[in-house]
Amino acid sequence: MKIKIFTLDQAQNIGAFLQAFSMQELLSAEGHTVSFARLGKGGRASKTEKLKKVCRCFFAGGIPYTLFKYRSAQKYAAVAGRLNRDPASFDEAEHFDAAIIGSDEVWNIKSNRFRHHLQYFAHHMNAEKRIAYAACAGNVTAEDAKDVGIVFSDFTAVSVRDDRTASLVRALTGKEPLKVCDPTLLISSLTPYLKPVTETGYILVYSYGLDKKEIASVRRLAKVTGKKLISVATYNAWCDKNIVADPFEYLGWLSGADFVVTSTFHGAALSLKLGKRFAVFPKTSQKLWGLLKDFALLSRVVSDVNTPERLYYSPIDYDTVNGLLERSRNLSLTYLRNSLRGENR
Repeated sequence: MKIKIFTLDQAQNIGAFLQAFSMQELLSAEGHTVSFARLGKGGRASKTEKLKKVCRCFFAGGIPYTLFKYRSAQKYAAVAGRLNRDPASFDEAEHFDAAIIGSDEVWNIKSNRFRHHLQYFAHHMNAEKRIAYAACAGNVTAEDAKDVGIVFSDFTAVSVRDDRTASLVRALTGKEPLKVCDPTLLISSLTPYLKPVTETGYILVYSYGLDKKEIASVRRLAKVTGKKLISVATYNAWCDKNIVADPFEYLGWLSGADFVVTSTFHGAALSLKLGKRFAVFPKTSQKLWGLLKDFALLSRVVSDVNTPERLYYSPIDYDTVNGLLERSRNLSLTYLRNSLRGENR
């Protein structure tokens, strides 16, 4: 079967890359021909666009942060070929067997981090099956969607990644969408793809920003345990090291960590996938709260009672977690396979 995936595959983000890669590898292993649709004009950014990006980085974090982002871009460019992207821009007239839309926040019309193509809502495509897999809408409400005319009628099957998005689809369609697991959890294993590291004795930090109180608690943990704080793939000046890494190198660093501190959905998802002990600062991320709830991991949330130090020494019941994960994987795989056969209409 010829399948095109419509997702945020070009984002320079660990989670966005690995969810795309995981879906590609899973479908390819099942005998499908898979590629990522190239939406928009594509091509290289103009000198003006590059300069604006450099200026944004400089004002956000000075020269160290700007260099970190530049080197990160080089890392992603070096592994871009691991995703089978179409060589030419998407042609609405091209026929293919199935479209998979998602996962990630493809329905988050409030986000200014990416272009909101109509194909993310299954419009303007010549595919027999148009399947939403683990799509997320962030904090978009039904009123937001109605204001811009968003509908879900062009899909042949709809699934979501979180409860909030499920509520949105329910409000707009009157139907209950299936909640499935993220592709990084759907694939049987990510271990074959990781690049091992030789460094030992460290706590991995994966966060786009903690406040002063949170930083102080993590630094106390490092002092008490005698571990280095290493921020991998995200820049945190307060850590002992900041490591530029591509997604496969990130998995190697994650695998080798003694403990993980994160505030992101995929930081937690990939930690549980690799069976790591971790602590979470979930902030206001509903999708992250939902992930922890779904896998009985709310106890990993940092609070006045659950300090990073306490969580460091608290084991995770991975028998329970892996049982829930296997159940979710089986449900999600069944949905995906049935949808590709046209049985979920």
